[in-house]
Amino acid sequence: MTNAAEFRFLYAGGHPDIQSVPKSGSTKVFVTDTEVSYRRKGIFGGGGWQTVFSIEPMEIVEVRQTSHASGAGAGGNDQFIEVDIQHNGVKFVIRFKAIGMSQQKDAFSLYSALNTLRAKARAMSDGELKSGVSPTGPGSNPDDTLERLERLAVLKAQGILSEEEFIKQKDRIIFGKS
Repeated sequence: MTNAAEFRFLYAGGHPDIQSVPKSGSTKVFVTDTEVSYRRKGIFGGGGWQTVFSIEPMEIVEVRQTSHASGAGAGGNDQFIEVDIQHNGVKFVIRFKAIGMSQQKDAFSLYSALNTLRAKARAMSDGELKSGVSPTGPGSNPDDTLERLERLAVLKAQGILSEEEFIKQKDRIIFGKS
């Protein structure tokens, strides 16, 4: 399990086989080179991490980061990652909700990790990686790509980049587009 990353998010719905996940215990989204899995640790941390569901990289059609106003009087936005999935001919959208104080950074990091995994899976299916072409640009490594995307998000959050400039630069970093 190389290049594993974990993100503290809640399952917010969308999987056709999973209606809800109990709120007790810890929950995380794990992203590896071979899968995305939503795992839960038993109440009070007992029992180790158990996989609730997993997603193959080739099943990821699109990934979006969205925010919605928090409940009344909360004074903030909830961050969501929405993942369009195509599994056995069925299309659905899984939603993960960021939790904790660092939700903005966590949301962008999860968004970036899922998009990078998606791009790599597409490139492998197209044979690009076999010929030495990386979806994140020639000679890029995943850690460098994530750092570049995080810096880009900071520039957008500071108002230095417009939405259009952000999308163009993000696509250039992830997909090697000009």
